[in-house]
Amino acid sequence: MVGGRGRLRRRAGWARRDGRTEACALACLFLSLSVLTAFAAPAEAQLPANTRQVKELKRALVRIEGRLDEAKGRLGVLRRRLASLDEAIGVARADLRSTARGSGPATDAQFLTGIGELARAHLGRADARASEGRGTRLVTELLARRKTKIEELESIAAANRAKTPSPSWSLGGELITYSADWESVALCESSGRWHIDAHHDGGLQFDPRTWVGFGGG
Repeated sequence: MVGGRGRLRRRAGWARRDGRTEACALACLFLSLSVLTAFAAPAEAQLPANTRQVKELKRALVRIEGRLDEAKGRLGVLRRRLASLDEAIGVARADLRSTARGSGPATDAQFLTGIGELARAHLGRADARASEGRGTRLVTELLARRKTKIEELESIAAANRAKTPSPSWSLGGELITYSADWESVALCESSGRWHIDAHHDGGLQFDPRTWVGFGGG
């Protein structure tokens, strides 16, 4: 009987130890689950916010790309206009440097006035774009180049105005030279617009290249 009781007590002790071990294991498992749940909860809470931020960033990127495309388009238009202006100034410079003998300085001034106004109109629009914040370093450089071109054109105009060309025509065997009187007549006949050479009946007409008057009646 004594031996049987001892075995029973030992078995009861093992059962108690097994119960405590199982309870400890369950407690550890519960603690682990609690920790994991605590860490997972903030991530799940942040997920909608992160998703919204990603969507907002994508929309902002689309807007920025759209503005960039628009700016590139405007810059392309400006480049084409400046290229046309370069071509016009080049033609004007070539014409002015090869001015035919007998052309009056006032005719040159009229031509230069039109080219200068065109140049300044393009320059004004480009300056407006730059002042609105749409200008870039490249646009600023193009504007500086354009101002230099205009200054060169005005310098050529001043040189041509200083010329006093002599016409190659003659009247009655005598060479006709430039005359301020003829210029006054031409101004009166053309209402101050040098490029007009109407050749209509009545009144004194003139040839704007030589200031030679003719007609009347």
